[in-house]
Amino acid sequence: MMRGESANTMQTAHVPTLAERLMDHLAKVFFGVGALGVVFLAILIAIGVFWRYVLNEPIFGINDIFNLTLIVVVTCSVAYGATKQSHVSVNHDHHGI
Repeated sequence: MMRGESANTMQTAHVPTLAERLMDHLAKVFFGVGALGVVFLAILIAIGVFWRYVLNEPIFGINDIFNLTLIVVVTCSVAYGATKQSHVSVNHDHHGI
């Protein structure tokens, strides 16, 4: 104990439990999956725009792939945000890309 401190002011360090360490690891995995999903969405949008406006032929089903990937990204973001006590907000245009 330091000089001038009473026994009541000393705090012990929090030792994470196995469940807390597991949740922290899973949060990092979800963060990685979400980040890869965002990169995939950016590439998918670029390819979709190129095909539609340069080659004049839209890719069949690209909106469905986009929506399913966005679901994965949002789910991973919510799971990661819950462990970091943050909030996720998503605005999605329902008219397609």
